Amino acid sequence: MAYLTDRIFFDRLRKIGFISLCLFLPFSITGMTWTFALLAMLWIWSIICNLDEGYWKRYFLIIPIIALIIWYMAATIMSSCPNIAFRKFPRIFILWCIPLTVFSIKDYKTLSQGFLVLAGSAGVVGLYGLGQHFLGDLMPRPLAVPVKLFQETGTYYAMGLFDHHLTFGFCMMMIWPVIAAMLLMPTFIKQRVWLIAANLAVGLSLAFSYARSAWIGLTGGLLIWAAMIGKKATGLILMILVGLLIFSSVISSSIRYRLSTIFSAPKNIERIITWKTSLEMVKDHPIFGIGPGCYHLYASDYRRDYNVRFTSSSHAHNTYIQVAVEAGIPALLTLLILVGGLFYCGKSARYAMKNENGNLVTGLIVSLTAFSIASLFQHSLGDSEVAFAMAVMAGCLVRLSRSLLKEENRN
Repeated sequence: MAYLTDRIFFDRLRKIGFISLCLFLPFSITGMTWTFALLAMLWIWSIICNLDEGYWKRYFLIIPIIALIIWYMAATIMSSCPNIAFRKFPRIFILWCIPLTVFSIKDYKTLSQGFLVLAGSAGVVGLYGLGQHFLGDLMPRPLAVPVKLFQETGTYYAMGLFDHHLTFGFCMMMIWPVIAAMLLMPTFIKQRVWLIAANLAVGLSLAFSYARSAWIGLTGGLLIWAAMIGKKATGLILMILVGLLIFSSVISSSIRYRLSTIFSAPKNIERIITWKTSLEMVKDHPIFGIGPGCYHLYASDYRRDYNVRFTSSSHAHNTYIQVAVEAGIPALLTLLILVGGLFYCGKSARYAMKNENGNLVTGLIVSLTAFSIASLFQHSLGDSEVAFAMAVMAGCLVRLSRSLLKEENRN
């Protein structure tokens, strides 16, 4: 039983855990769930056997995560529908996957190897998504439930092995900046060729997911990143985005239609009223909210004065409003502190890492910026696959920001 306390064996398991996260992230919620569960047990094992390095304790972001979980627990207890709230409350623990990701990354080599696996996995899934768009139902769905690929726009949506095109689009939105940043890092020729192919596959499959929120989020992330660099970078990114816009509109009438509806008030009236009525819920329940998972019980009462056909009553179509509705304004403020802390970590890491590896930090910042912006239009934390992707990217950024950064600079 000596291997149970062996540091080399322990570190090997951590590495397997992180690489497994990168492998499963683009296509398997089951794989992600089991990997995080095993990492949690490994974390407990490390504490019991005194193998825990304790570096995760030095990250101040652990405080808002714990605070948000505690406040959600209070909102659950105070809910008028505790039987539903107690069933939905455990979903907030998905934020604990951020420190679990931090725990799984031993060194920079582990991080870079994991991201190469992520690029490979995402590239294959991206190609599969393109096959869905062009071949439709002829594409098999091994080990996945059947879904309706053909949509009202008259085309087939890319969904990968997920059950919704928005889930697929959001995951591709978060993965693409990271594997794009890897192209700017020193790699072997064969790796660079594969990275180029993976970037094309992921980028095109994101376009053919027809996920407007993901498009907006990625565009905003790229523009904010370019603005941080300078006017030349901003102009270059704008030119590329305009070129992609024209190209996509020409090759696909469905993309042209989806783009035309982004800023059309009549096409988005349901969402606008959903936001308005959700804010009224926050006004009526400002401290503890209505409780996790209880949105659908209140939605019809607040919507009765509007002559609009609502297609969804399960959430507020906005992550920040949804958190305020479920657990009150204090929970929203705590979430914003967490988001701000993540960007603080990214900023400090980006300015401190002077070599090419700083591009990877930039990719993670763009990824999380895209998630934060897209969350204005969808309840992204309510989608487990997307929340897992956010947790992995956030954990990688946090790990890079402090001790891993010092280790790499020493080397």
